[in-house]
Amino acid sequence: MPENSNNIYSIAYNPQKTKAVLTIDPTPGNEPSVNDVMEYLSSEGIKVGIIESAVSEIISKMKWGKPVLIAQAIEPQNGEDASIKMFFDAEPSFIPERREDGSVDFFNIKSAIQVLKNDPLAEKTPLTLGTPGKNIFGNTIVGIPGKDKDINNGVNTVFEDEENTRLIAEVDGHVSLGSIGQIMVMKEFVVKNDVDFSTGNLDFNGDIKVNGIVKSGFQVKASGNVEVFGVVEDGSIYAGGDVILRRGYMGGGKGEIKAGQDVIMKFVRNQKVFSGRDIVISESSVNAYLSAERAIRVEKSKGKIIGGIAIAKKILSAQQIGNENKITTRVMAGQPIGETAEIKNLDKEIASAQENIDKMEPAIQNLRKKARANILPQEAQLSLKQLEYTFQIILTTIKDLQKKRKQLLDVDGTIAAGMYLKVIGKAFTGSTITVGGISKKLNETIGPRIFRLGMGELKEERIFSK
Repeated sequence: MPENSNNIYSIAYNPQKTKAVLTIDPTPGNEPSVNDVMEYLSSEGIKVGIIESAVSEIISKMKWGKPVLIAQAIEPQNGEDASIKMFFDAEPSFIPERREDGSVDFFNIKSAIQVLKNDPLAEKTPLTLGTPGKNIFGNTIVGIPGKDKDINNGVNTVFEDEENTRLIAEVDGHVSLGSIGQIMVMKEFVVKNDVDFSTGNLDFNGDIKVNGIVKSGFQVKASGNVEVFGVVEDGSIYAGGDVILRRGYMGGGKGEIKAGQDVIMKFVRNQKVFSGRDIVISESSVNAYLSAERAIRVEKSKGKIIGGIAIAKKILSAQQIGNENKITTRVMAGQPIGETAEIKNLDKEIASAQENIDKMEPAIQNLRKKARANILPQEAQLSLKQLEYTFQIILTTIKDLQKKRKQLLDVDGTIAAGMYLKVIGKAFTGSTITVGGISKKLNETIGPRIFRLGMGELKEERIFSK
């Protein structure tokens, strides 16, 4: 009895046609079988999700007149949202390092997340479309696709694939998230405030810019340049390139600055500064130790070197050296020419060569005399030629050594030519001026001068204003 005989079947559907509820209310003697119900459902077009156990239970337990869920759709599976995996900590928490003894080192906090060129930064897992389902009548129910999400790439990053699913660093630098969530790699690491316990020591493969102060005891290291807009207070700075201090460097001498190239600053007090090229100070150096591989320039109107030691391998130029209080100030330009030891070594070589000449010359003259008299044996003639050849080599060696010695002592030589010490304004009593290892202690205040080395002596040249 597949048809709805005597209206014993009543079926209801939800609006989405994903569920069917059946009520069977037969008259006595007109009870359907399971097969009858299944045929009835087929005649209604229900093809998917029939719950046969529910149909059997209605018949076996005679649940007449009770609505029972007898069909349920195959629900679609919604797609997964796209996801982004970061290969760096996008929200770093700056935790100090713990020492082996369990104590905490608040000076060493990793505040810069560094990456190298081609390092992975982020990887995208694409969304999925989902799996379609079917309603109880066999019609397809489309699943909802996952939500898409793209990698937000910023400066100095590049996608490794055409699908833009893998982002890598284009340069060495510091990786972080920008204001709109973009992943960026900066060659310059910027400290917005001070270098202190909130940042810890800095060590960065690139440039570092500090908008505030470098506090006492902290270190800033960079393979490139370091620029500080506040003062440096007994901290240390190490740079492969330039060190630029917009203000200055002060403290009790507990820190140091070492730059591969130039150091440029407004002032320095009681500190040590080493430069692979030039040191340029716009105002003053007081009781500092300065060492530059090329030049030290303190040339502006307020430029002063007062106390301490300043050593430049080629040029030192300052507006003022020392002060009225006769404070001991030592300024040096140029390496000690020939270093006294080098001059002595040359003199020893020349003397040794000349001694050989003095011994050989009489022997050569004697053999030549015999040769002119035709009484020199053939074997001795060969010896004469060898002696004459050696004699000429030694003479040439002596000339070369003497030429080298002259260059070391002569202001026109290759070493001395480019070095000098210049006093633009005044150099005060108590100052010691050294050029090429030759020194002069001032017993009186002097005006504008240029000091050079000439023939092993310190030469002064007055500078007259035009």
